[in-house]
Amino acid sequence: NDIQELNKKSHLHHPFGEGECMSCHEPHGSRLKSLLKNSISKICSDCHDNAEKDNKKKAVHLPVKEGKCEKCHQPHASDNAKLLKESPANLCYSCHKKDAFSKKNIHKPVIENQCLVCHEGHSSDYAKLLKSKSGELCLSCHKKVASESANKYNHVPFVAGNCVQCHNPHTSVSEKLLI
Repeated sequence: NDIQELNKKSHLHHPFGEGECMSCHEPHGSRLKSLLKNSISKICSDCHDNAEKDNKKKAVHLPVKEGKCEKCHQPHASDNAKLLKESPANLCYSCHKKDAFSKKNIHKPVIENQCLVCHEGHSSDYAKLLKSKSGELCLSCHKKVASESANKYNHVPFVAGNCVQCHNPHTSVSEKLLI
């Protein structure tokens, strides 16, 4: 049956794994589908208190903002960490079309399907769900470029940490991901 199959998955949601079905479900009847006790977002936020904090940040991923945890996460069990429905990259590409990231020159994290090297999954204090300010984020990997800031004369967007004024952070038809 379905429960036996779910129990074979490598990642189980704690209440499911412990047989605590009534943490989320009513035993006999509910006004909600799947006998849920409350909306999915309310059920999730009762234990996962990050949901309320996430919604207060500058950039909030649309499924989080809409309270649709199930867009990305399985409620019971998954073969992916954090109960994700798919691998992180495949999950990203289920909404963000992969062909938009496949021009001639591609940024290494994009090639390696490592979206979460630069982006947060739920929310961020920075635009586009970035893990830090754009320029700081770029220079955290591009150390040689970072060392050039010691030069007497520097390109204004570089000094301002505005790498994306000249470079596409994902893919480009031009070398060095130039726009």
